[in-house]
Amino acid sequence: MELKLKRIMKGIKASEIAKLLGVSNAFVTYMEQGERKIPNDKYIQWVNYLEVK
Repeated sequence: MELKLKRIMKGIKASEIAKLLGVSNAFVTYMEQGERKIPNDKYIQWVNYLEVK
């Protein structure tokens, strides 16, 4: 949920994160809701992207 809040506050669309991580928009949503575990490598990419943006 924390990643979703950061993403929304920065005005980043889920599709942008999906493209970055090489996954579907639905998978990003599942990860944000905690329904799917975020793989460590994708988590690091995601967090780094949010810090840079």
